Amino acid sequence: EEVKEEVKEECSEEEMRDKKRKAKIDLISNDDNDINVEFIENMLPQQKGEDESVNVEDVFCELCGGGAHEDQIILCDKCDKGFHTFCLAPPLDEIPKGDWCCPHCISSATDDLAFTDGSDFTLEEFEIWDRKFKDSWFLEKGFTSKPNWSEVEGAFWNIVENSDEPVEVYYGADLDSGKLGSGFPHERHGFTGQYAESPWNLNNLPKLGGEHCSMLRHVTDNINGVIVPWVYVGMTFSSFCWHVEDHMFYSINYNHLGSPKVWYGVPSQNALDFEEVFRKYMPEQFKLQPDLLFQLVTMLSPRILKSASVPVYRSVQEEGTFVVTFPRAYHGGFNSGFNCAEAVNFAPADWFDYDQDSIERYREYRRNPVLSHEALLCEVCLKDESPVTASIIHSHVRDMILKEASLRQESFSHATRYKKVECTSPDPGTGFGDDDAECAICKQYM
Repeated sequence: EEVKEEVKEECSEEEMRDKKRKAKIDLISNDDNDINVEFIENMLPQQKGEDESVNVEDVFCELCGGGAHEDQIILCDKCDKGFHTFCLAPPLDEIPKGDWCCPHCISSATDDLAFTDGSDFTLEEFEIWDRKFKDSWFLEKGFTSKPNWSEVEGAFWNIVENSDEPVEVYYGADLDSGKLGSGFPHERHGFTGQYAESPWNLNNLPKLGGEHCSMLRHVTDNINGVIVPWVYVGMTFSSFCWHVEDHMFYSINYNHLGSPKVWYGVPSQNALDFEEVFRKYMPEQFKLQPDLLFQLVTMLSPRILKSASVPVYRSVQEEGTFVVTFPRAYHGGFNSGFNCAEAVNFAPADWFDYDQDSIERYREYRRNPVLSHEALLCEVCLKDESPVTASIIHSHVRDMILKEASLRQESFSHATRYKKVECTSPDPGTGFGDDDAECAICKQYM
């Protein structure tokens, strides 16, 4: 009788699995989708089988290590190394005519655009350094009294637009609060109470719970600058160049003390117009570095943007105030003097509307993402109980499944032989760490 009962339970479980499989197939396939139902069924977990393996050719491309598609490998005229046209960032549609230099050689030739390591300071020493620089610089320009933020603003944009001589300043940027300490009290340092538990505490905001929770609460890694706040110690003219956040996250910045930070922002609906103006005014730079806007090294005057009908808004962040930036809203600015600020990212459920676009941009420019969009989406489905979240992510989950099915079907149509392989990640359940498998070409998580 015990044996019969076990068989009955096993049959019930098998029937339940069949029902679930059929429900999944019905959910993601209908008459409106040009997706083969049998193919979708084959996507779902199956018994392991033995398939033929693919032959691997010798490697030649410096980026992916592959040697296939020899007709699409181009050689750098400076270093003679080979690169697939489709591995470049962004990929080239055809073999360029004339001389061509690879990304490595271009990077070496444009090192002057990048930030370099400076000296070590205590906070007090850095404040004294700024005071001496500010007094000396503005005295030389004819100022007889301490300039206000507006006068510093005028001088800053005059340097950007008209100065032929470089002005070097220090900026304590991207300082890890997990190691150096946060300006907000946190339990890891033994603090408790109102401010340690406040949702406005930047150590808490990225993983905020509740009905309108942050999706980053489901990320298992403590990613510096995204989940663990970064501290910024600024001085006169130190700047944060035009950019959007990683993955187009929301961001929040708090000015703990010191002089105002001056921000400029462009609404997300004008992001493409903003990029077009940048490319128009800096054609040679973008020709050399198509991913220039990812590098946070370029400033363009709001005057130029406004003359091209791109709306620009200014915010002056005084000591003790917050500034919040929205997804895909380009922003940049400068510090009008010595200050100390702290910043972090957060992601309400509506951020998913932007993250897929950010992943496509990463793929286009062959940039490594900070985390896996698909892994996070699945993690939210499994663990988040907010009805607000569920209503927002439903369409994103469905789109993810349909896209995966379509890509697999298209890939298999081009393959004569293929082999199923196990996930190479040591912990395939997370999908957030540096060790997760990524595509050798587009750099996205697999």
